[in-house]
Amino acid sequence: MKNLHFITRCAIFLVFIAIMFASIHCFGETLTVNIKAGDYEVVRSESGRDRIAAPAFGTRQVPGKPAVPSRIFYIAIPPDGEVSKVTFEGDPVWLDGTYDIEPGGISLPARDFDKQELEAARKEYDVNYELTYSQDKPYPSESRRYVGGGGFRKYRFVRVEYSPWQYYPKSRQILYTPEVNVNIEYTRVGVLESHVNLSDTAMEDRAQELLINYKDAQEWYPVQPQPLGSPDYRYVIMCTDATRDAVEPLADWKRSIGTRVKIFTKEELEADPLYTSYELERKIRYYLRDNYQDWNTIYFLIVGDTDVIPMRECTAGDGGTWPSFTDTYYAELSLMDSASWDDDWDGNYAERTEDNIDWAMELAVGRIPDNDPATIQAICEKIRDFEMDTGTWKKRSLHLGAIWNYTNQDGGGGTKSDQAYVYDEMFGDWTWTGWTRYTMYEQAGVDPSIFASTWNLTDTNVRNVWDNGQYALVNMGGHGNDYGIYRRIWQWDDGDGIPEWDNGELTDTPYFDRDDIASLNNNHPSIVFFAACSCGEYDIPNACAKQLLHTGAVATIASTGNVQYTLPWYSEADGRIQTFQYLWNKRHINSGQRVGTALMSAKSDFAASYNWNDGTQQILLNMNLYGDPALRRSGTTLRPNLDFYRPSGWDYVVVPRAANNANSTW
Repeated sequence: MKNLHFITRCAIFLVFIAIMFASIHCFGETLTVNIKAGDYEVVRSESGRDRIAAPAFGTRQVPGKPAVPSRIFYIAIPPDGEVSKVTFEGDPVWLDGTYDIEPGGISLPARDFDKQELEAARKEYDVNYELTYSQDKPYPSESRRYVGGGGFRKYRFVRVEYSPWQYYPKSRQILYTPEVNVNIEYTRVGVLESHVNLSDTAMEDRAQELLINYKDAQEWYPVQPQPLGSPDYRYVIMCTDATRDAVEPLADWKRSIGTRVKIFTKEELEADPLYTSYELERKIRYYLRDNYQDWNTIYFLIVGDTDVIPMRECTAGDGGTWPSFTDTYYAELSLMDSASWDDDWDGNYAERTEDNIDWAMELAVGRIPDNDPATIQAICEKIRDFEMDTGTWKKRSLHLGAIWNYTNQDGGGGTKSDQAYVYDEMFGDWTWTGWTRYTMYEQAGVDPSIFASTWNLTDTNVRNVWDNGQYALVNMGGHGNDYGIYRRIWQWDDGDGIPEWDNGELTDTPYFDRDDIASLNNNHPSIVFFAACSCGEYDIPNACAKQLLHTGAVATIASTGNVQYTLPWYSEADGRIQTFQYLWNKRHINSGQRVGTALMSAKSDFAASYNWNDGTQQILLNMNLYGDPALRRSGTTLRPNLDFYRPSGWDYVVVPRAANNANSTW
């Protein structure tokens, strides 16, 4: 099968040679893992139709098709395991009664779009609905299937999709498979890929969370000590010769709090004879792939805009459609390009069904998108100062939610979608201990938000409140472009009850844009998440999310191009960019993960539970971090009165340490 890649095509050949000449004994084994559906209930949704609520699963959100729970599971296999066959066992039963399962919502781009795009989205929904709900074929057609292979750092795994509930639309019945046994037949070939290091223990907590048989797999992955003298670079920075000195304030700070830092330049990499045959993107990825386990690396910071150090250009859809740009290419390192990001060798990277990305990211990646040394140094110093600050303002947040779409907008059907639902859901779904939260929602027009807010959503309010309020976290949602993010207002109605563009009833106006940035307080910079299109446009140097790093923000998470929203959105199960923002906040606030780690975890979560079409694949690719991937929002504390410094000509910072609880040096 094309996607059975646990070692690369080149490595397979080398293993074959090793077996021939070293007479390594191969033997076949079968691993059986049981997966249970767990608790669930059928509830009545806001649409008045039925929804299956299953906490352990995401939801298939394909416009017009039944929104049933499904999820991709990761099963560990031995590090030298070569899979030959995956089979399943499970006994389905019919649930009593009949059900009216609601379909997935309409999907639209989170930017200004015209009436034709709305009509096309509605047509996609209608065609899918008619095709699926007019027949009595099960959806999905299979309750379980093999997805592909992959790896996470030293671990190898297979991915299987499990959909316990199959809906028969015409008869309204549900075929339920409460558990499934996954049988994985494999051969132990006795040889590991050259980059696999069994002494790698970085991100072991993530491996434990990701792999459903992690505990049982430990017999295949015994912890081995690192060889004496092994480098330990948890934090790696790539810059240019011209910006090498500019990153030192950040590197010195990281070293002073116990994180060893490796810095390499673009020029050094381009001169490395090991990688001369590759384009720069692949040089970077293969260099990281060859070294990250030996270095125990977790964080990778790129310093430079995309014209100097490029993102990987991708096509989320098969055949070169859905253009996307991503730094995640440098984070997911388990397999060579020819077995993962370009599995079908057609030059179109990250095609959702034709390539083989496992979305278990080995590194957390961020970028300072600037080429000017003075600007870069100022941003690095701001990151340092932010992490040194442990003030109470670090638990103050601002949540800005616009209305995406109104019910039956331009007569195209659909239900109103309001970003306020996302923040209301976030506030209720986990504990925000010690936080003070403030909101701005749409309170103007014919059909304002049903949610009250601290202030009305206007450009003036956003600018003044943000500047004066000291908010460590700012969440935004609405239509966007490189200039800013917008509120959609139904200003008036001509009497037909339909919000329309042609006669001027609807307007889009920015509630935050790059012209507002200069007025912001740079002494208390924010972590900003844009749930919108193009606010971090990959090839526009002054795109709003990039420009914010100069003044007002210490990190931004934003899209380099298009992303899609869904209408309506009421909960995590409804998917797309609203759910992706929800998942990042859940990882960062509820789980306490650092900014970049939370982004990579949210991508893994989203890929396993909500990535069911090309538009969702584009979200995974286009959402990128501008800033430090290891950023601690809460800050960290050095011992008092102990200053760190780096003598001239030294490679490492000198960090004084106190003895016997002293608080000064002598």
